[in-house]
Amino acid sequence: MRIKNLSWLVGVAVLVGTFAFVKWEMARNRRMLAEEIDRSVADAPARIAASAVKAATQLLNTNPAPAASQSDTQQNQAPDLLGGLLNLATKTGQRAAQILSSNAPAAGKSNDATQQQDAVGTMMDLAAKTAQKVDEAGLKVTELSDEEEMQFGEQLDRDILREMPEDANPQARARLEALAKPLIEQCQRKGIHYRIRIVNSSKINAFGCAGGRVYITTAFLKRFPADEEAAMTLGHELAHIELKHAVHKIQYLYRGRKTFGGFADIGQAAYSALSAPYTKDQEFDADAQGFDFCRKAGWQASKLFSVYEGLMKLEQEQDQKRAGGSSESVSELERRLGDYFSSHPHTADRLARLKARAS
Repeated sequence: MRIKNLSWLVGVAVLVGTFAFVKWEMARNRRMLAEEIDRSVADAPARIAASAVKAATQLLNTNPAPAASQSDTQQNQAPDLLGGLLNLATKTGQRAAQILSSNAPAAGKSNDATQQQDAVGTMMDLAAKTAQKVDEAGLKVTELSDEEEMQFGEQLDRDILREMPEDANPQARARLEALAKPLIEQCQRKGIHYRIRIVNSSKINAFGCAGGRVYITTAFLKRFPADEEAAMTLGHELAHIELKHAVHKIQYLYRGRKTFGGFADIGQAAYSALSAPYTKDQEFDADAQGFDFCRKAGWQASKLFSVYEGLMKLEQEQDQKRAGGSSESVSELERRLGDYFSSHPHTADRLARLKARAS
């Protein structure tokens, strides 16, 4: 009887000991996690400020001499820009410190991991906004004149047509030019010479390029043959040029080439710039501007929605195609550009916004 009682007591002791060890280990892991979060939050302001200063310095060192066509005022912006960015970094760090002081738990009190994670999220948001401000300042310093944009656009056009030859159908080109004419007349950038090109490609795609070029693939026109579909697509791509989304893609590349090299062989760098996606906000803005272009040209809103309804169906088909795998052979440029949806928000969101705008 004693042996049974002893075995029972030993078993209970082992169970209690195991439970206590597991509880201690869990507490230790929580404590280590909280300490790691503390370190991340504490280091965040310094990282944000350092990143802003580094980005500004690299930008200015990479573009030491603005183009001769720029005004004296623009040429004198670099020192002011650096000072402004340093001030931005300082203010960002100060704001981070304020958030830390209001969110971090008091010394000696238990750590609230959720609260700390919220603070880390706020730091990340500050870092993203700082990077955006640095990029905006960089785009201002490296801004291209219309002449410079046209010059680079001509080189891009030659490279694109080597990869995707222009379609030789004059009737198809004349149709698109007629659809584009009332849209182009509304554009405010009069120093840009707009040109519409149909290029041979099996990829359903359309894209606007710096220098006023808009490219629509033969596959796109085959899938979307209606005039209203082509008009809305042209309006969207022209809007990317009008709003300077397209030229912003290649500004840094242009300045680097002009400072260190010339434009004999743009090649992979240009393809990377072209294939870089627009932000969702840029896509939504281009939708809105293109829609307004088409409405002022006389198109009914309901007709303009049809291309988005067709794109939603195509989006579903391409999702299924990706799931099944595809071995379709395409050029290097086409591969980098990707399919039409790779750089766009969900089509349903775009259509919903346009319907709200129309109403």
